[in-house]
Amino acid sequence: MNSRETFRGTGGRKGKVNRDSHLFIDVLVLLINRWLSLFYSILLHLQAFADTLKQNGLANMQILGAVMRKLLLLIRTLVIHELDYDPNYAPCPQSP
Repeated sequence: MNSRETFRGTGGRKGKVNRDSHLFIDVLVLLINRWLSLFYSILLHLQAFADTLKQNGLANMQILGAVMRKLLLLIRTLVIHELDYDPNYAPCPQSP
């Protein structure tokens, strides 16, 4: 399709397909893939945390509350400190 050809959008308007629109779609797909992989890694981390709590004998509602609290603290920390999620993150131990 060259720059002179047109297409019909959902609104019935005619528009030209150009390189910028393809670039926008490519960038959007990359961002969606990044967010999905981030969401999946967080989900795996929380599932492992919930499994540990279950093995320790906590009730289902206690596990749910602990996972929700951990997720809330994780989101707050990532937003406040403007960090990327790192599942292997371990803070430095505090000296007495």
